[in-house]
Amino acid sequence: MSDEISLIPGEYKGKKRIISTLISKWSVLVIILIMLSLLIYGGLIFYKKELEKDLSSFQDVVDELNKKRDKDFEERAMSLDGALKDLKVILKNHVYWSDLFSKLETLTVPEVVFLEFDSALEKDGSIKTELKGQTAGYTYLAKQIRSFEQEQVISGVEIEKISLGTEGGIEFNMTVIFEKDVLLKE
Repeated sequence: MSDEISLIPGEYKGKKRIISTLISKWSVLVIILIMLSLLIYGGLIFYKKELEKDLSSFQDVVDELNKKRDKDFEERAMSLDGALKDLKVILKNHVYWSDLFSKLETLTVPEVVFLEFDSALEKDGSIKTELKGQTAGYTYLAKQIRSFEQEQVISGVEIEKISLGTEGGIEFNMTVIFEKDVLLKE
């Protein structure tokens, strides 16, 4: 067939073949990529529907379990849990009053007598102790104040009222502030 006569120069024939070969290779590649992307898209749509079915079945299971819940029991359990947490805090912050009495006993000057005692745990954790006492003279009262002020666990001492006693001596009201957590045991 090389005997055929052609009016197209040979150099154009080679370029045409190259162009047609390239176009056909690119078109096949494009068609393959389009088909591949359509397959992936279809697979994703199918996968999405399967996930929606699974989600629906899981939601049905959750709804069924919610119907079986005992809400009264849950509320009682939550209330009990809160009460136990409160009790834990109370026990952790329990003041050992016997330790307070022991501390007062060791710090009290022998010539001073305390007639009344009132103590409270303050919001900041310190312990405010109000004492009503009696002593033979101002010197013993001064020694008592000094005894309290020298103690590291006491953050403050205040004398609120000093008066002459009915049977001699002097009577006084005193407030003693113990440091935060001093009488708490871990």
